[in-house]
Amino acid sequence: MRKDKQLFLIALAFCCLNGLLRSTYAKTRGETVSPRLAKVLGLVIGQSTMGELERRFGPGKIITGGHPQSARLWRSKQTGWGVRADGFEFGKDGTYLLEEITINRDLPTDWKNGIPEIDLSRNRFVLLQSVKLGDSKLRVTQALKDANIRIRTIKSDSVVAEESTSLHSVHNVWCANFEFKSNRLNAISLYRE
Repeated sequence: MRKDKQLFLIALAFCCLNGLLRSTYAKTRGETVSPRLAKVLGLVIGQSTMGELERRFGPGKIITGGHPQSARLWRSKQTGWGVRADGFEFGKDGTYLLEEITINRDLPTDWKNGIPEIDLSRNRFVLLQSVKLGDSKLRVTQALKDANIRIRTIKSDSVVAEESTSLHSVHNVWCANFEFKSNRLNAISLYRE
């Protein structure tokens, strides 16, 4: 076997073993490894709670989501964008676990009045270290490909991506739904299936 092939196989084996050891170490310490699509605003979909989110932004407007009074709404002072969070199961602090976050550039008409304002600039809501509302569809799909995140569907007005982990036994797939208007990213919904 050629020397460069041997080095490649050794490096590949090392990378696989390193990932396996990190996962095993995390499991033995009771930690979880979350997909990148689960992480936003310093929170983790499926692990962080609505209480943590409200401590960060203040109380949101309470609405019915997956359960009565499980969802919250906010509006960004800087951009006017809307943020909707929904929970389902109860977390460690007695509030709903965060199951979904959606941010919209165009607020639905029923979001215009009575929604608490928060400090959330365009640069604070970043996914995968580069994807922001207003980005082109090409930029979003390229960022997903560069991050090796599976793209489930591509349509004229949306892209759905998914990422999973084997460390969660009940819910192990996280999704991102990217909605476009005039070829610009208009809304992002992050959720777990």
